[in-house]
Amino acid sequence: MPDNTLDAQASAGGDHGNTSRNLPLGAAWITAAGACAACVGLLVQLASHHANDVMIIFTCYAVGLVIVTPLVLVKGLGYLKTPHPRLQVLRAMAGFIYFGSLFVAFRTIPLVDGILLRSTAPIWVPILLLIFWKQSMSPRLWWAIGLGFIGVALVLQPGS
Repeated sequence: MPDNTLDAQASAGGDHGNTSRNLPLGAAWITAAGACAACVGLLVQLASHHANDVMIIFTCYAVGLVIVTPLVLVKGLGYLKTPHPRLQVLRAMAGFIYFGSLFVAFRTIPLVDGILLRSTAPIWVPILLLIFWKQSMSPRLWWAIGLGFIGVALVLQPGS
């Protein structure tokens, strides 16, 4: 009987289909993504003094559209075709809610705390998989999730 826990999938390379790994390149991209996210957070905090949240979110999506448009013009609309349009719409709605929540957070809490809390996404993924897809988790993964939340609480120091 195959082991279908999240730990087993992660140790086997997950089910994402990547056949090659380049850890330094991946680390560089994720570091660049984190730096960009921090810059967005800073810009949102600065813009929140001059514009409302809806305008900030609209501007972010408009900038994304400007960036993607040349790619679509070169490759055609077929480049955007997805085999799962409903999931793509769900992802877009979740992204919109995410950005709205993130921007409100950046306006109301220190930027460092907002970036830290945004970085807890890997802790939430297994929990959401358990809730929505009934994915089993090993005790080792539960311990890691618990330690992750404890680490976040220690860094944030709530109540201090």
